[in-house]
Amino acid sequence: MTESKYYTCNFCQNEFTPTRRKIQKYCSDTCRSKAYYHRKNNNKELKPQANLQQKVSNELEGKNVKHSKTKVEQVSMAGVGNSALGTWAADGLKSLVTKYEDKPLTKGDIRKIAAEVNGRYHLVMNANPLPDGKKAYFDMETGNVVYRF
Repeated sequence: MTESKYYTCNFCQNEFTPTRRKIQKYCSDTCRSKAYYHRKNNNKELKPQANLQQKVSNELEGKNVKHSKTKVEQVSMAGVGNSALGTWAADGLKSLVTKYEDKPLTKGDIRKIAAEVNGRYHLVMNANPLPDGKKAYFDMETGNVVYRF
């Protein structure tokens, strides 16, 4: 007796090749969950998916069902104005409520920081000046501390 490599799904009645070692009852997780749903709702007899589709198509044949297209709304100036006003109000409220420290950097802020960092010598704030008045500076090119006026 040769074993068939195809099995029949207990829900949709389609043939499938099993992917697990144990015998599979369903071809996919979708069919497994649908079968559970039907069992849970006390349906004694599992209705195959093909039969359900046939039943629905038979019901629709007797009725004249018109498929109406959804109405696409047109863009109006009032809608654009309301949207712009709402965005402006939300941004204004957000800028009032947000602390200055928490606001994001702007291009101008980045340019200021870049101009400060691009200099060669930077004053070392926590170093005491020498007796002759020279202050400590960090030289960005050499990576050393130098004393200058």
